[in-house]
Amino acid sequence: MGTHSSLMRKNYPLAFLIPAGIMLTVFFIAPTIMNFVYAFTDWSAFKNTINFNGFDNFLSLFQNGILMKDIQITLFYAICIAIFQNVFGLFLAVLLEKDTLLNRLARIMFFIPVIMSALAVGYIWQAVLKNSGALDQILSGIFGHSITTGLLANTHTAIITIAFVQGW
Repeated sequence: MGTHSSLMRKNYPLAFLIPAGIMLTVFFIAPTIMNFVYAFTDWSAFKNTINFNGFDNFLSLFQNGILMKDIQITLFYAICIAIFQNVFGLFLAVLLEKDTLLNRLARIMFFIPVIMSALAVGYIWQAVLKNSGALDQILSGIFGHSITTGLLANTHTAIITIAFVQGW
């Protein structure tokens, strides 16, 4: 009996790893492997058949120029976020450095989004940026006539707007 209980105590922590290992396999490892497999097929959710097509998917990515355009957009997005976060962060740090009541309130206001749910923040930004949303209403009130910004509808302003929201 003593050997059995010492063996159980020794292997007891492993029992906690088994559920985590199963979840890791089911939700990460298996889908990742399947993504690599599907990359070499013509799989589509709209077809019942799957045909192996080798490297044709990868060749078409490089030949039609879409990949380079996507890489340029991604780099532009990353640069916008990096610049905005660093400049805005430094500006806020310098602005809120002194310990005053107003600065304490401002710190609280800027920290609230950090503790809020990402989903809630997304809904707030959606309400602000949609056509005839809060931003359009505020600008219309300031300038005295109807303004529709359409920041997310225009391909040139959408990436900058999304980078601003992400960086904020």
